[in-house]
Amino acid sequence: MSNEEHQKHYRILSVDGGGLYGLVSAIWLRQLCEENEDFLKPNSAGSVNLFAGTSAGAVSVLLLAQEENPRKAVLSGVLERFWTEPIGAFSNSLNPVAALLSYFGIGGWVGEQDFMYQLNQYFKPNLKLGDLKHNVLICAFNWSGDKKIQFDPWPYNPAAPYPHPASSAASGPAIAAQHSSPYRARFDPYTWAASQLSGPRPGPVPSGGTGHWRPKIFTNVEGDTDREFRVVDVAYAAATPAGIRAVRGGIVDGAVYSPNPTMEAIAAAVHLGRHGHSSWKCTPASQSPAVEENQASSQVPRKGAPNKDVLTKPGGAFLDLIRVLSVGNGSIVPRYWLSNFNFSLAQISRLPTNPLTGFFYPPTVEGMFDGVIEAVDYISKQMLGDQYLRLDPEIMPTPVIVATILARHDFWRNAFIQQIYAMTDHSRSHEDFKRATKFLSNGWKREPPPHDHPPK
Repeated sequence: MSNEEHQKHYRILSVDGGGLYGLVSAIWLRQLCEENEDFLKPNSAGSVNLFAGTSAGAVSVLLLAQEENPRKAVLSGVLERFWTEPIGAFSNSLNPVAALLSYFGIGGWVGEQDFMYQLNQYFKPNLKLGDLKHNVLICAFNWSGDKKIQFDPWPYNPAAPYPHPASSAASGPAIAAQHSSPYRARFDPYTWAASQLSGPRPGPVPSGGTGHWRPKIFTNVEGDTDREFRVVDVAYAAATPAGIRAVRGGIVDGAVYSPNPTMEAIAAAVHLGRHGHSSWKCTPASQSPAVEENQASSQVPRKGAPNKDVLTKPGGAFLDLIRVLSVGNGSIVPRYWLSNFNFSLAQISRLPTNPLTGFFYPPTVEGMFDGVIEAVDYISKQMLGDQYLRLDPEIMPTPVIVATILARHDFWRNAFIQQIYAMTDHSRSHEDFKRATKFLSNGWKREPPPHDHPPK
């Protein structure tokens, strides 16, 4: 494909959430890079215009977007190292008191300090979304409903990195004092309780609440005010489910409504195209479809301009130009073991999904996520046809939530990591993976397109 030809397409890489199974999608991205020499290479037929992610996928795409050449980052193993760190997203070791209380159901299961420490190792503390090298779309959820998002509700210096536990003792009392506030014991319950009775809580307080929770989609496209948010704050919030880790700024994991961010990414791409955003390079002259549409309505169509039918259709116009690769987390989707039953809410939330096949967890653990993922996949296929491909062979038998919770303990985390590498190594021969490599080599287009039918 020529450079001129590939600029007529708007390519989206969408990465699902998946907790520890963020490692699965990271390995698949590396394997695709090994199979296709252009995948993720800037200014090539495999370059990406928009990186979209939810939860673990949000962290992965942010890691890629900060690199001038995302392909090199993937091949060097940056993503895989992140998801296999002993201290990070799944540990709770930097605050022994919080770790102990979590066993009694008090506080988050995994540590806020651990995750912030890890994020500050992989991102510059003051790096903002607007500083990233590539456009991103991050799905999160505004739990508190505040219009003005403030990630630092308690007074501390957000730019100060948390010291590595192995070296903090040798850092000296001055450095230890300097780093005493950022991510350790900043919450004083007595001060907080008093503030609730007598006045405002300590620290900056978000204002202008909407009165209800709602989705929050972060982007860094030109002109978006989200560009001023720090990357570490967005990454932390987007990968923090309420009840699993301490919530900061009222923003939590977007998997509660969008474990698969493909539809949000498609909608954002159409919106940017209709408004003539500079990220749309649909002609050799790098002019956006919206600009060309204005010219087409008043002038003779110029040589090299997009098809007039594409320009005049109001919303679907830009769908003809969009290409999407959606990457899942590899978890096996179960089925319920009974067809006819009469259970109460208490029973359905406790009884196993399918004891006959080894799915002993209740359907409420994964059901709400799997249904949304499948629905988004179906809608995306119908909207884009052969311009869309989903890579998600079902290879991981343990549910995402179960594996992520157990990953707090070294034994289970290492066991799951070994299993992930073993299963993803075999996935190269999976038909879904073969289709993905053909999709990329064919200019991000399926050939021939499969017959996609509504879910039965």
